[in-house]
Amino acid sequence: MPFPQLQLGRVDEQLSNLSLMPVSAEGFIHDKILPTIPNLAQESGIIPKYGKAHLKAYSCKRDLWDENQHRIKWELDSPERYDIEYYDIEDYIPDRLAAQFQAPIDAHRDSMGALESIKNETIEQSLADLMSDTSILTNNATPATKWNAASSTPLKDMEVAMEAVRTKIGRRPNRAVIAANALSALTYNDEIKGLVSGLRTVMTHQQVIDVLKTQLGLTEILVGSAVKNTAKDGQTDVIADIWDEVCVFYYAPESASLKTPSFGFRFQLPNFSRVSRRRSTNDTGDMQRLEWAYQDKVMNVDASYLLYNTLT
Repeated sequence: MPFPQLQLGRVDEQLSNLSLMPVSAEGFIHDKILPTIPNLAQESGIIPKYGKAHLKAYSCKRDLWDENQHRIKWELDSPERYDIEYYDIEDYIPDRLAAQFQAPIDAHRDSMGALESIKNETIEQSLADLMSDTSILTNNATPATKWNAASSTPLKDMEVAMEAVRTKIGRRPNRAVIAANALSALTYNDEIKGLVSGLRTVMTHQQVIDVLKTQLGLTEILVGSAVKNTAKDGQTDVIADIWDEVCVFYYAPESASLKTPSFGFRFQLPNFSRVSRRRSTNDTGDMQRLEWAYQDKVMNVDASYLLYNTLT
């Protein structure tokens, strides 16, 4: 990588309020998908897990002269455990580079912004991979007719997914994550447009979301619109979707609570996001470091349903 030229680190006076940087910040949803365990004190632990014996219907009627009592054996299933993992990323800022920059451009501040972006990209990609993996989300299907086809029936596909979850955990999903490209295809869909009175044109993304929430009884739909650069260092940039052609329905409470089913939780230590700066070993610049620690864990796969490869 060539050393930055002086003129590239300076900003002309008339452009001192403008700089350009591709960002994906508006598309990050990783911190909105899973409820976060509050006030977590330890980086690992055991989570009690109840079985499904309490979902059975028993013959409990007692005859007039019957002294016997009806008894069941109730016990906990094998417990789950969580193990928080630690991550870090750092950047080297040569003194010569920092000296070339003029206000309002600041090498250290912009470097930290890049590290924060990498952190979010990494967490978003990890969660998207988890929620797109058919070997993990084993309740899954591909629509028989892809959603960008005129004859597709996405609402029917979604209703099948919703009912599949209900028959396993006794509750319909209350949340969904849909990839931005899948949502865009639905703006042209005749089945969905037919539910909006007087609509004859392409729908907006928000109109589609409103229809889905109303028809399916969802409290929240998150749109995965973050992008990633898949090119190797030094190669031509290649931008792709992090969330691609998927729609995931799942049940999760607003916050963690006892005896409540949930597709998963985020385990993280409170306020653990460390920023540090140190001099390089050869004393020619600064090393900026960002650390974070968390675990996104699936707790009940039956509380989810994955629709994948939704587009042709």
